[in-house]
Amino acid sequence: MPTQTVSVTATSADLQMQQTTAVTDVQSKSVDKTLAPSTTNYEVDCVLTRAQIKAISMQSIGGDLTIKTNSTSAPGDTVTMTAGQVWLWSSTAGVGTDPFPTADVTKLYLTTTAGTTFNLRAIVTATNG
Repeated sequence: MPTQTVSVTATSADLQMQQTTAVTDVQSKSVDKTLAPSTTNYEVDCVLTRAQIKAISMQSIGGDLTIKTNSTSAPGDTVTMTAGQVWLWSSTAGVGTDPFPTADVTKLYLTTTAGTTFNLRAIVTATNG
């Protein structure tokens, strides 16, 4: 069964705190796209049923990125990521903020001005679309 390990570390001058949780289920989803500069609304097929997502991680390497779900004109959700940002969320590990709180995802639309590499990994239950 696929597993995604979610780890968060907070460090100050005198203390380091870390939480690591392995999230496992029967299905994983992956997206890997490299986008050229001045890419607008690049369409990616990606089906994620909100209630079935156990963990999701996304990163934008190289440039800022805007992610719209399901539609370019009236998206279900819009996520804005800065260059180098990693987004972690897990419903079971209690980590992060749900990037898609409004609607199930059927497509992603990716926009970048500088160009970027986008990666997404998700662990979902068997009934996910």
